[in-house]
Amino acid sequence: EGSGLVDLASSDLELTMDGLKKQTEGLRFTGISVPKDAIITNAYIEFNADETQPDITDLAFYAQTADNPGTFTTATNNISSRTKTINSVNWGDINVWTINQKYRTPDLSPVVQEIIGRSGWTSGNALVFIVTGTGHRTADSVEGGAAVAPKLVITYAVDPSAPTPTPTLLPTAT
Repeated sequence: EGSGLVDLASSDLELTMDGLKKQTEGLRFTGISVPKDAIITNAYIEFNADETQPDITDLAFYAQTADNPGTFTTATNNISSRTKTINSVNWGDINVWTINQKYRTPDLSPVVQEIIGRSGWTSGNALVFIVTGTGHRTADSVEGGAAVAPKLVITYAVDPSAPTPTPTLLPTAT
């Protein structure tokens, strides 16, 4: 927020204060292997704590309303100007984090379901989360290394009422 500047190289995700600057964070996950219209039964992001802050922290998680959102750029307001989902999930009154411990968001199913249900969603697309809120928790970003990068976990079911394709039997040569 504020200046609208976007930092693409930080090894930290400052959720949401960085000093006196309030930020909107973006997380882009690629290759989401979830079929269109799957029923999302659970979804969460796992963060690795990079710092300890005692601030009272409340976060809101949205997704970008796009079938396959593009990568982040350094364009002014490139994260905060993206259109957000109607659904959001609040993660309120977050406990103080311990450095190098893992922390999971609450169930983000309503947000993920809104995107998976879009007419243009295809398995393999990307998914962008937009995080706003108050307070301060610091997690490692993907730039901090793959071992500590945020991880998106989605559990889903396929609609049992959907027709099952019938295999086509082809004649064999005799």
